[in-house]
Amino acid sequence: MGFMQRDIDFKLILLVILVIMAIVGLTLFYQSSAGNIIQKYNKVTENLEKAQENLSVTQAKYDACTVRMNNLTTELESATEYQLSAQSEFNEQYTEAQSDLEQTESTLASTQAELSDAQEDLEQAETDLSTCQTTNQENIDNVNNAQSYAASAENTLDNCDTCSDVSTCVTCINSAKDAIHQVNNYLDEVEG
Repeated sequence: MGFMQRDIDFKLILLVILVIMAIVGLTLFYQSSAGNIIQKYNKVTENLEKAQENLSVTQAKYDACTVRMNNLTTELESATEYQLSAQSEFNEQYTEAQSDLEQTESTLASTQAELSDAQEDLEQAETDLSTCQTTNQENIDNVNNAQSYAASAENTLDNCDTCSDVSTCVTCINSAKDAIHQVNNYLDEVEG
């Protein structure tokens, strides 16, 4: 029995050594596997932290862009309202200016027609004035001639006072009548 006892002890020792080796192997395997897992975990944790930082930076940029987009949207709406208001005001002013232009063109055409009529009237008045001046000069000449004939008739009548005989007086009176008749003719021309 002693042999069996030794054989069992040896088997137990061998079993214990195998268990210890298995534990050491499993420990080494676990340590190796766990070390890789821890390294991967640390890398993933670092990557997650970097991703978190990038996400925070991106979120801040996104928030800034959102604020800027809201500001730009507000400015765009304000600019659009201003443009619509300015366009409306321009259209009103254009319509008013167009109406004023049409009215001014109408007034200008009317004024040009009146000016043309006035020029025709002026030309007629100048023609009439020229005719009147000519007629007036003729009348002045006729009055001067009439005065000359009247003076001649007066001289003839004065000469009649000194007539010595009747025939000379009759001739003198006839000359005076002719002179008076010429004066009457000139006076008739002046009146006409």
